[in-house]
Amino acid sequence: MSDYNSRDIFFSSKEYRSKYNTLLNSFLSKHEDFDEINFIENELDLYDLCLENATLTLYTFKGEYKYAINFGNCRFIISKIYDSLVTFKKENDGWDLELALKYQVTFKKIIDFLKERKELVSNINSKKYNNLISTAKTPEVRKLLNDILYKNITIINVINYIKDNTNKKTHDLFLKEFNSCCQFIFNEFMFKVKDEDIKKALEIFENNLEYVYAYEGELEKFSVFVKDFGTIKTVYNVSGLFEEQKENTIRLVYLNNMMIDYHDGFFANKIEGFENISSLKYVYNHLNGIERKHNSSIDEDIQDKTEDNTNVNIENDYLKSSIEDYLEPVTEFIDTANYGILVDALYSYFTTSKFPKLAKKIIFKRVNKKKVGWALKEVYKNNKQDNLDIEYFRFAQENINLFDKEVIVEEGFLQSKFYKAFTTNPDK
Repeated sequence: MSDYNSRDIFFSSKEYRSKYNTLLNSFLSKHEDFDEINFIENELDLYDLCLENATLTLYTFKGEYKYAINFGNCRFIISKIYDSLVTFKKENDGWDLELALKYQVTFKKIIDFLKERKELVSNINSKKYNNLISTAKTPEVRKLLNDILYKNITIINVINYIKDNTNKKTHDLFLKEFNSCCQFIFNEFMFKVKDEDIKKALEIFENNLEYVYAYEGELEKFSVFVKDFGTIKTVYNVSGLFEEQKENTIRLVYLNNMMIDYHDGFFANKIEGFENISSLKYVYNHLNGIERKHNSSIDEDIQDKTEDNTNVNIENDYLKSSIEDYLEPVTEFIDTANYGILVDALYSYFTTSKFPKLAKKIIFKRVNKKKVGWALKEVYKNNKQDNLDIEYFRFAQENINLFDKEVIVEEGFLQSKFYKAFTTNPDK
């Protein structure tokens, strides 16, 4: 049962409306799977009960007029309301009827406001995603897409959902339909991207671009999807292009993944309806075992080596699994999109010795920074044999919200609070 007596209760509908967003954000911060509909239903439950507490009904007992709370049928007595209505006077059986009436009017207005808000949010969500997920033929795939795009559910929730809704015969078919819908959504997203946003993203990711290759004669077939930005030729929404350069091919920057990474809050032209597309991309990549490709000079050196590809893949899979294992204690404090960015950044660092340039900070919810620092230290120690590199701390300072106020002074750094935040076990 909800602890109603500890909840904030407003006795003015005007004040409640002014505080609505603050209350909503506080509620959402408590659990990553909460959404505004959950908040509204929680508030409706509270104010329905408040209305019950403020409804005084008249009855007679042994010839005397008495008042009972909601016909004597109240689920729970809220002390804030009860104490303010009881006068301990003989008049009106010891109740403040005028104040009770005021409370009733206020609570009814708050309830009406919440119902209107619920209808509005439901309609927005319905219009926002129905067109995007309509390509899914099965209800189970449509529901999963909706939960990712609207509720921003975690990858663990996704895996459990697929497990619960498929069997050996239907698992591959489910993923095939899911992947097809994802590609449709990613392509629809790119049709709405403005050139000015692409230019800005190319600057931000200039050292971390994803390249594909095509024969010059083939470009005419999909020229509508090719854009030139100065000397940079780009392409989007075209699959099946070469990932490695071949003779007589032209190099193009593949935009889809880059623009999705860049999307969250950084677009000059915000694209309504695609707020959680980066979460969808992360889930898509995870389910398909796709790793972000970093076309740095180090990557090219690696490609030139004659190592056995199978061994490389096994090693890379082990590395990513190791990163995720040691981050597991803090996954409840970070949403799917930010988690995916952090894992990819760490993966890049441990494979290339360089961190990628991020478009925005990685955001953790309220949590002891030592818990996150310790997890990052464990990731480092289990993937490198040497001592913690100061660049590792610099990445955290510049790219993780919990550490953005930390100061790095190389002299005496091992004695600094920042260093201790990574090397002090918060659970001991």
